[in-house]
Amino acid sequence: MKWDEYPEKFWHCRIQINGVRNNEDAFLSDATIQLVREQIVEPWMQHRPFNVGGVVIRNSSQIKKINIVQTSQPCSFYAELRENWRRELEIETGILIGLSPIDERCTPFGEETAKDYTHELLFSLKAETDLLNAETDLLTPDEEVEYQIEEQDWYAPSLPATKEIAKEEIERLKNEVDIVIVTATNVEIEAVMRLLKPFPRRKNSYFLSASCFIPKNCT
Repeated sequence: MKWDEYPEKFWHCRIQINGVRNNEDAFLSDATIQLVREQIVEPWMQHRPFNVGGVVIRNSSQIKKINIVQTSQPCSFYAELRENWRRELEIETGILIGLSPIDERCTPFGEETAKDYTHELLFSLKAETDLLNAETDLLTPDEEVEYQIEEQDWYAPSLPATKEIAKEEIERLKNEVDIVIVTATNVEIEAVMRLLKPFPRRKNSYFLSASCFIPKNCT
């Protein structure tokens, strides 16, 4: 899903932090999707520190649990619903319920109508971004690294002599071959050939030129 396809308002984040006294959690409440993206999601993906409710999260090892949810109403709406439920219960039972004050910041996380986006934003999206970055980092043909062949460790001033053989002879020799080295480019072929020597007690190495087609989705 694209960023502009997510709901705009009423995003909430709750982070339980390891080693914090009084179990005090960090909250971001009634935020826009843009704020969640800039303040939490992007730093998370880039392994940068981020600030939630005045608490600086320096790395994921500090986090015991994290939740990101979106609701159709602000926190105050759900806090009022809970307060009304308390009052109704007191009237019905005639008992004064001595409960602690309602923390508005917590209310969205217990709502059935709240939609949890934690995995989608922090894990699925991160995996897609990592894959995209990996693909972007690959060199295109126009970006091939330039270097001097003579300065490479694998350089040898001359290539070994090669001899073309027929397919029938390949079949005959396959039981004598211990290792097959597959190369994809002329540069790789030269790199291998310059250092290629027969195994001990072997007289020859064999060079075969062929075409090989690999499916696009093969890794």
